[in-house]
Amino acid sequence: MWLYIEWLDVIILEVFINVHRRRRGTNFDRYRRSQNDLIAFIATCKAEQKGLPSWLEVYSIEEKSKSLAPEQIFIADIGGGIGHQAIGVEQWLPQINNRIFLQDQEVVVPHAIKHDGVEAMAYGFFQPQPIKARIHCMSSIIHDWPNRKATGFLKNTISALGPDPMILFIFIDDKSFPNSGVHWYETGIDITMMAGLASQESTVEQWNDLMEKAGLKIHNTYAYTGTYNSIMECVPVSQEEGPRGR
Repeated sequence: MWLYIEWLDVIILEVFINVHRRRRGTNFDRYRRSQNDLIAFIATCKAEQKGLPSWLEVYSIEEKSKSLAPEQIFIADIGGGIGHQAIGVEQWLPQINNRIFLQDQEVVVPHAIKHDGVEAMAYGFFQPQPIKARIHCMSSIIHDWPNRKATGFLKNTISALGPDPMILFIFIDDKSFPNSGVHWYETGIDITMMAGLASQESTVEQWNDLMEKAGLKIHNTYAYTGTYNSIMECVPVSQEEGPRGR
């Protein structure tokens, strides 16, 4: 949401952050090196969602499960941490027999909650996506990365969708701010993301711009909290006018 910066300025900011902290790589590289930092990060992510309404209350996930072939994968939860999101879906739709994948870095997977119906898989989203699922989910992922990097891993996900008209959705769970009148607390989070990760929270307009650069279009948005948490249902631009597996 912060004032738009050209990609070169973002790179300079990333370098400044790393030099200032006397380290190389991102925060996520540090988690690979430090189990204590990783465990603290996992606990923080869990605490952030505590007490919030569930997106399952506003998003018709059951509709998206219809007409699945028996062998088709239902959801790939990309960067899903220890599995709260994926497990939530399985518990919401226990009658679904199609596979649900939890994907995260190799160092995170051993911490994943063991749950029947959810398969944990080591995967980094800067690599080609090996899973072709009905829905590819990213929850609180994109706001951790500068737009130029987010565009890259979104394109990796698009590449897995293939020509099958039943494999269309990229499902993004993140904050989507109005263009003005945002609460001061949320703008503070935006500044924190800029200072800590060279990234940002985004307005509706900025989300649309990012998706366009990645080759996607936001088809529907479902707000589910009073603090701008929203589900953005995205489809490839090339298929936006076609059938969507509803």
